[in-house]
Amino acid sequence: MKIDYGVVDFRWDIYDALVADAVGMQLNYEKLDVVRMARLLCIDVYRRTKSWPGDERMLGGLGHQVRRASVSVCLNLAEGSAGTSADFARFVQISTKSLVEVRESLMLAAELGFQPYDDAIEETLTTLYFKLINLRRVLQTQPTRARQTKSEIQQTQSTNSP
Repeated sequence: MKIDYGVVDFRWDIYDALVADAVGMQLNYEKLDVVRMARLLCIDVYRRTKSWPGDERMLGGLGHQVRRASVSVCLNLAEGSAGTSADFARFVQISTKSLVEVRESLMLAAELGFQPYDDAIEETLTTLYFKLINLRRVLQTQPTRARQTKSEIQQTQSTNSP
């Protein structure tokens, strides 16, 4: 089953990242592409692991671990959004590490014969990985711009355009 994550390339809407501070992000973090993608990935992981052997789905099994890691990707984005830009950047880094854990777990599951590791999940994981990296980079390098309104950002972008 292929889930449409709604993202086909690595283009990044800079405004999404710039609104990610303690003032505006607490209620708006759900609008970020990375949050939507992380949530869909978590749902996909739960669906994939349903068919794994019972002992792997139990506490301590690979299925349990990959589920926890996929949930960690989502929840760290939500938790981090409630803090400062620096806090959010740190939580985005934790989400990125959890995403790498999800990837390795799914690859290991394929080696163990639980299910194939297909191109669709690899594309999803890669896209989400780079979106998380970009979000973290913006949060770290432009914390003061995060407090600008959308119209201020658009005005700045139009005056800086050739």
